[in-house]
This record gives sequence, structure tokens and C-alpha cells, in this order.
Amino acid sequence: MNFISNLIKSLFLIFMLLVVAPTILFLAKSYYAHFIAKKTHIGVIELPNNINDSQDIINAAKNLFSCPEIKSLILICDSKG
Repeated sequence: MNFISNLIKSLFLIFMLLVVAPTILFLAKSYYAHFIAKKTHIGVIELPNNINDSQDIINAAKNLFSCPEIKSLILICDSKG
């Protein structure tokens, strides 16, 4: 009798774990997803219509390239022709 009682308790516990565990895993994944998501940052440099001094653009590009989170760079050119 003791063996059957322990077997029923064990089966009930296993059943409850199988029912509850997916819900707990789903909730934990949705709660912590933003911590493990890969984040890619894009640097943007706007070039003016008249470029008198290129040193400002070079410094901006160096600052963006030195940042490890930035994976790409966009140059926005304001050109009339």
C-alpha cells in the first residue's frame, strides 16, 4: 500500500511539473528577452552642403568607429547636384 501511495504522489508531482514548467519558462523568457537580445547600433554622420573643414567629419567618424556597439555607419550628404 505504501508503494502505491508513493507512486501516485510521484506521478502527480511529475504531472504538475510538466504542466507548470512550460508556463514558467515562457514567462521567464518573455521577461528577460530584452536582456539577451542582440543590439546593433548604427552611427549617422550628416555632411553639410559646403564642407570647409574635413577634420570635424574625420573626428566624428573616428568617434563612431571607436565605439564597440556601432556596427555600421550612414553618411547623409546634403548635396545640390
